[in-house]
Amino acid sequence: MRIRIRLSRSAAFPLSRSLLAAAALLLAAGAAHAQTISDIVGVPGGYWTQGGAVSRDGRVVLGLTFADAGDRGFLWTERRGVQDLGVLKGARSTWGQALSADGDVVAGITFFRDTYDRAFRWTRRGGFEDLGTLPGAPYGSEGYGISADGDVVAGTSSEAGGSFHAFRWTRRGGMRDLGTLPGGSYSFGLGVSGDGDTVVGLSDNGAGEHAVAFDRGGARDLGVLTPGDYSAAYASSTDGSVIVGYSGSSMVMYTRRGVRDLGVLPGGTFAVAYTVSANGKVVGGMCDRADGSTGACLWTEELGLQDLAEYLPEQGVDLTGWDLYTVTGLDGDGSTISGGDGSGRGYVVHLPDNRDGHHGHHRGDRDHDGPGRPHRHEAPCQRLERFLRH
Repeated sequence: MRIRIRLSRSAAFPLSRSLLAAAALLLAAGAAHAQTISDIVGVPGGYWTQGGAVSRDGRVVLGLTFADAGDRGFLWTERRGVQDLGVLKGARSTWGQALSADGDVVAGITFFRDTYDRAFRWTRRGGFEDLGTLPGAPYGSEGYGISADGDVVAGTSSEAGGSFHAFRWTRRGGMRDLGTLPGGSYSFGLGVSGDGDTVVGLSDNGAGEHAVAFDRGGARDLGVLTPGDYSAAYASSTDGSVIVGYSGSSMVMYTRRGVRDLGVLPGGTFAVAYTVSANGKVVGGMCDRADGSTGACLWTEELGLQDLAEYLPEQGVDLTGWDLYTVTGLDGDGSTISGGDGSGRGYVVHLPDNRDGHHGHHRGDRDHDGPGRPHRHEAPCQRLERFLRH
């Protein structure tokens, strides 16, 4: 039996039944990659694959393949191809959700046939580690984020009272309950900063659902663009100074100065951020267009919000035969992009080095619309599971 987590009436999470995914590749130590798009084929026997998180140097991509015999998380490199993560003993499926900076440690969710889901930590040398649950938990747990060194995992676990709480797991201290916002009864840990100090996600506050950051000061309400909005945070920069997600129908960025509206595409009605580069300068996610179709999008300070279907060809990337619908992974500087295609393929794109935050060629300022009508956001894997299985 799987945990069925309903993240909200108007919002849900990335890479899992309550989650999202991502992935990519970068340049070798001094030589730049050509501006290309590569097909991530995935684990043999599957019918749908998407890319997920990316290592800091862009060489390793975490992916997910859906298959009738059981879903599989995998690692992918351009040189070696696919490495199947396998499954814990007695489990049916494995979803890798987050990747360490060096690409050697994975956090995620394993699905059992006859019991509840469990958060796991996987290493190349040691394989799987079941992270367990919070004390007295009647249900299971799910892992969604990992620190750069792979020693901290963030996620969600059921707790003794029957609700779900965000957790922070460490190798020394095990799983710690992060609680909720004041007045709240549940929370979800959906990501963690690279330094491992800040867990991001969402929590109810008795009146609605707000993006939240858990740090040494406790639970911090990140707020909303408009009173009454629902919001959530999905990813953080290395130092926790830049956090991204959505509020209402807009892609947003949270900093110490507050919440910033990154908008929607021209004529679109929603946008959501699922990932941010380690340096906090490039944001990736999903947006809809004026014609109602959904596509992958990217934001930088210089370019604003860009539809990858338009932007990548201008950078010399041939998208013939591709229908990119989401960005779920970025490397350290945002020059390697990964995600999913509408035909069931994972992809990774290599662009010029982006250390200064100026992605590709300068296009000048581009207007984008403000918040549109309310929209239910679903994480990439959530959307896939609903589409493929129901």
